[in-house]
Amino acid sequence: MLDCHGGKLIPIFYGIQPSDLRYIQNGAYAEAFNNHKNKGRVEYSLVERWMSALTKVSDVSGLVFSKVKDDLGEFLDRSVDTVLKEVTVEALDVAIHPVGLHQATEHFQNKVLNQTTVNDIVIVGIVGLGGSGKSTLVTHLYNTKRSKFSR
Repeated sequence: MLDCHGGKLIPIFYGIQPSDLRYIQNGAYAEAFNNHKNKGRVEYSLVERWMSALTKVSDVSGLVFSKVKDDLGEFLDRSVDTVLKEVTVEALDVAIHPVGLHQATEHFQNKVLNQTTVNDIVIVGIVGLGGSGKSTLVTHLYNTKRSKFSR
């Protein structure tokens, strides 16, 4: 994962603390890595790379799940939200010279979308004459809120 160039790394520490990975030479994972080195199933240099990578990952800000105090469902929701905020979602094409689009989008949000609570599922039908801007409005709305949509 560390070899991916230009990518964002978000470590998820499930049931361990980042500090457990900082002291691999004599910490909780020292015995496991020594077994890998001594049994010779894996090249020594590869084990050294693993140890170095885990040490580097421990210094990257990530998400920590504690089996004692965290709820797994909430942790998964938080993990998905964190990843979706980091993922760049391409904006869809909108009209070249949209006139009044921002005002129409604000009006639509205030009258329709802001009338619901956060966890409500909303289905909205938009009707009107062809060419009146229904698709343009929805595309622009999606572009402004695309980080909040799931895929």
